[in-house]
Amino acid sequence: MTIQGGCLQQASALFAPAMYPLIHKTLPNGTSVSYAWFEAMHSRMDILICGIDEWNAGRLAFLLSQETERLADLMNRFDPGSLLSQINTAPPGTPVSISRELATILSTCREWYRRTQGLFDITIQSPASESSLMDAWEITPEDTVIRHHPGIVLDLCGFAKGYAVDSCKSVLLREGVRDALVNFGNSSVLAIGNHPHGKGWPVGLGVDEAQIEGEYKELTLHNQCLTTSGNNTTGRQHLIRPDSRQVVTGKKHVSVVTETGTVGEILSTAFFIAEKEEKEYLADQPECISMEEHA
Repeated sequence: MTIQGGCLQQASALFAPAMYPLIHKTLPNGTSVSYAWFEAMHSRMDILICGIDEWNAGRLAFLLSQETERLADLMNRFDPGSLLSQINTAPPGTPVSISRELATILSTCREWYRRTQGLFDITIQSPASESSLMDAWEITPEDTVIRHHPGIVLDLCGFAKGYAVDSCKSVLLREGVRDALVNFGNSSVLAIGNHPHGKGWPVGLGVDEAQIEGEYKELTLHNQCLTTSGNNTTGRQHLIRPDSRQVVTGKKHVSVVTETGTVGEILSTAFFIAEKEEKEYLADQPECISMEEHA
C-alpha cells in the first residue's frame, strides 16, 4: 500500500505513514477531504477528515493507528505480556500493579455493571462459575487489582472498540480537527462536526440485506456515536446473559446513539441481551440518546 502524494512520501521518515492508503480531494465548494483506513482489533477503521491538508491527514492517520494499536495491546487478555493477562493469571490474593488508565477502565466497567443491573459483565468469559464474578475482584487505591477467586477472567472485548473511538476523538480534537467521521468495523461510528455539504453526518442504520430489501434507514449524527451489537447470522452466538449464562440467539441487531463510544459499546451490549423491562430501564439512562432494534 502506498500513500497518494509526493509530500507524504517525503514525510514518511517523520511518521512512517507509507503503510496506509490515503485519498485526498478538494471538493467544488473548496473543502478538503481526506480518507484513510487501517486494520485494528480484528476490524477495519475507516477515517474521513475534512479541512486539513494532505500531509497532516497522513500524519493523523498514523497517530490514530498508533493509538488504536496501543489500546489493543493494553486490553488484550490473550497477550501473555499484557497487564490484563497478568491480572487473569495472578494467584488469588496477589496484587497486580496496573496503569492509571487501566484502573480507570476497570472502574468504569464496574460502575456500568451496576448501572445496567448486571447485564454488562466483564467476567462473563470466566469458566469457573455459573454466576457473575464481578464481586470477586477489587481495585485498590494504589492502582492494583486483586482477584479473590482463581477462575476469574476479565475480558474487555465488549468495551475496547468504543473506548478506542473515544481516544481517536481526543486525538482529532487535540489536533484541531472539527469535522470528521470514524467508522470502526461498522459497529462503532463517531461523527465530529458536519458533513461537507450539510449539518451533521448521515449514517446508515441496518445491514446489507435490509438495504437490498428497501428497508435501509438513515440517521444524522452530530458530535455523537452510533454503536451496534448483535448477531449478523443465525449461527453467530457470541453474547451471553450473565444471570443464565445462556447465549443470545437469533439474527438481530441493536443500535444506540450516545455522546461517547465507550457508553455506546456498553449500552448496545446490554440492550441486546436485555428483556423488555430491562430495555425500558436502559432507555431511561441519561446517556442513551436513542435506541433501535433492527434485523
